[in-house]
Amino acid sequence: MRESDNGNEQIAILAKLIVFCMISAVAIHAFRASYVVLGLSFIAASLLQALVPPRKKGLVPILAISTLFTLVALVWQWRHPL
Repeated sequence: MRESDNGNEQIAILAKLIVFCMISAVAIHAFRASYVVLGLSFIAASLLQALVPPRKKGLVPILAISTLFTLVALVWQWRHPL
C-alpha cells in the first residue's frame, strides 16, 4: 500500500463528506423531506460525491447504505402512512 505524502487525500475525503451532507441538509430544511425523500437525497448525494476525485473511493458502501435506508423508509412509510 502506498502512503500519501501530501494532504490531498484528506481534502478529497472532506470534500466528499461536505457534498454528501449538503444535499441531505437541503432536502431536510428546504423541502421538509419525508424519510423516503431523504433516502432518495442520500442516493443522489452518493452519486454526486463520486464526482470528487478519487472517484470510486467509498462509493459502493455509501451507495449501499443509502439504498438500504431508502428501502427501509419506503416500507416504514407504506406501513405507517401519515
